[in-house]
Amino acid sequence: RVSSDFTSHRAMATLLAGGLFATRALFKYNRKNFMFDKHLKQEREFQEQDMRVVQFGLYREDVRDLVELTVGKMDLYLVSA
Repeated sequence: RVSSDFTSHRAMATLLAGGLFATRALFKYNRKNFMFDKHLKQEREFQEQDMRVVQFGLYREDVRDLVELTVGKMDLYLVSA
């Protein structure tokens, strides 16, 4: 009887140790993926900011072109009048 109790306690301890090891491995795996995803998210946000800066540069260029066109037309009207 004592032998079977010892065996059952030993089996429980082995299962508990295995469960703790599996939990630790899962946590490390999830943390590694979390850190990888965090890095990618930061890179994506920086890329979005860079694209917005370029986009607004293009808007400014369009406004500059429209203003130059208007000024050019006004100069032409002034010369011909």
